[in-house]
Amino acid sequence: MKTLLVAGGHCDIIQLKNTAKHMKDSSEKLYIIGIDGGMKTLKEAGIKPDIGVGDFDSVNVLDYSDTPIEKLCPEKDDTDTEHALLMAIDMHPSEIVLMGATGSRLDQTISSIELLKCAVDADVPAVILDPTNRIRVAKGETVITKEDSFGYYVSVIPFSEDLTDLTMKGFKYEIEDFTLKKGISRCISNELASDRAVISCSGYYIVMETCDG
Repeated sequence: MKTLLVAGGHCDIIQLKNTAKHMKDSSEKLYIIGIDGGMKTLKEAGIKPDIGVGDFDSVNVLDYSDTPIEKLCPEKDDTDTEHALLMAIDMHPSEIVLMGATGSRLDQTISSIELLKCAVDADVPAVILDPTNRIRVAKGETVITKEDSFGYYVSVIPFSEDLTDLTMKGFKYEIEDFTLKKGISRCISNELASDRAVISCSGYYIVMETCDG
């Protein structure tokens, strides 16, 4: 099973439709979770979610009476996105794609990126997707192929602490057993130089595949 989560941040409707179609075209079932304001986005795209999750402070839950709803208390210790992501992880899908998780609220964008660590620890592949970014948190080895690459640039950022053994092969700028300290921009805007590029590190790191809008 694959899982598509749609939160209430910026979400390109055409990209959402194409992503849902691509995920449905596989032999696996696609399970769709609308997260609060993401329910409105899914409705605009003509996509029916399997469940809606959230405190529904930004949309009227009564507008979605044809969808099972898990209504959360507004006074809680986690965000709607965290609750939905952990729900998806508990299903042990082969892939999680989270859309509508970026936008003008940088606090929520950063929080959503950091939540991807939960998927890493559960050994579930998960990415945040928007028109100009595909973002993941990783530990160990990450392989990026030209065939499946997103955008033009690849950036690596330490997740929580300095990376002491970062290696990047198959890129325009290669490094081996490099110490990438937090607060420096050494590994921003790299580029693929071969059909298959590999990032490896023993610590947690953020991989951003990006393009200019």
